[in-house]
Amino acid sequence: SCTITAPTSNVQSLLIGSSQERKDLKEEIDDALRKSEAADWEKANKSKDEEVLKKLQQDRLSRVLPEPELIEEHTVISVRHKTLGTKRRLFPQNATFANVYDWVGSLSERPKFFCLHIPNQRTVQCWEKVESFGK
Repeated sequence: SCTITAPTSNVQSLLIGSSQERKDLKEEIDDALRKSEAADWEKANKSKDEEVLKKLQQDRLSRVLPEPELIEEHTVISVRHKTLGTKRRLFPQNATFANVYDWVGSLSERPKFFCLHIPNQRTVQCWEKVESFGK
């Protein structure tokens, strides 16, 4: 009978290090996987948010009334946009501020939500008529 025993050093060299090294490697892989999944989730949500903002802007743009001719009854509305500066536009006399909100919201994707204010006074409500603010 012949028994062959492999040298201990060769057996250990075939294994992936010690139990602690395997545990450390597994934790490192798991951590990298968690970070990758988090980055993927964040990227997907950011893309989804951008799509929602683009759609909202397009919806608002589709509701913007045609600008009246200068010879027609109209009211000039000026707004100070957060990023675009002062913008002016003519609105028909029968328009409401819902139309103004749609126009302002169509100018850019952000901000998603906003209010129009009369300087040093109050918020303008969407049902108010633009004609009440003069020509």
